[in-house]
Parts: sequence; structure tokens; C-alpha cells
Amino acid sequence: MKRLADRIDVIADEQDSDDSCVVTNYLGEEETRKRRREFMREQLATAFEGE
Repeated sequence: MKRLADRIDVIADEQDSDDSCVVTNYLGEEETRKRRREFMREQLATAFEGE
């Protein structure tokens, strides 16, 4: 989850926000879920890449 938090922090920086919680409000629930799914998809692909 640290990597996801890092991505959210990047978005917060782009929006000139000091608080990454604002990003969730800015993106909305649906977009936030979409980004979490994409992140998890990447993580799982990496984890199972060697099998």
C-alpha cells in the first residue's frame, strides 16, 4: 500500500495540495477504486511474473 500512497502523493503534489486525503475527494470514489484496481493488477502481474 505504500506504493499506492506514493502515487496519491504525486497527484496531490500536481494539485498543489499538502494533504493526500484531498486527492480522494478530488478524484471521486469511482476513480479512486479504478486506480486501486490498476495498482493491484500491476502488483499481481509482477508477483506472478516468474511462475
